[in-house]
Amino acid sequence: MSLISFIQRFFSVGLGAMASSFVGYYRMLAHAVFGVPAELLGITLPSSLIDFWALSFVCAGAYVRAKNVEDARAFRHLQLKKTSIKLRVAVFLISGLTGLSLFIPLSAMSIYTYTEGDITRDALKNLLVILVVVFGFFIFNAFSPSG
Repeated sequence: MSLISFIQRFFSVGLGAMASSFVGYYRMLAHAVFGVPAELLGITLPSSLIDFWALSFVCAGAYVRAKNVEDARAFRHLQLKKTSIKLRVAVFLISGLTGLSLFIPLSAMSIYTYTEGDITRDALKNLLVILVVVFGFFIFNAFSPSG
């Protein structure tokens, strides 16, 4: 029923209204993840920071899920032989909070991303999968018929 509702709205409403609904829906979710805990501590976060962190953590998740993160140039001095959960958690938190992970969508424009075995290539694939899942989640949840 939710898919039918989505299709009806998509064809009767312009794409601009659909994009606005999409952004509003995920801003509400991002506020629940980042804004509400901060408000419990008495801190009011600006919506631009919440949006920034939401995008940054999605990109950080895509990077951390990539194969061979331990082989990245920044971590070669650690000489890790197997997957390190601690390293991946640290990379996720640091790159998510600072925005360093936003290089993932920008890496699509780099010729070096498309060489075999590149870490950012895997991260970019993960990001595309995440975006498809996010859009699917939006379709099946934001447009459910009201009961």
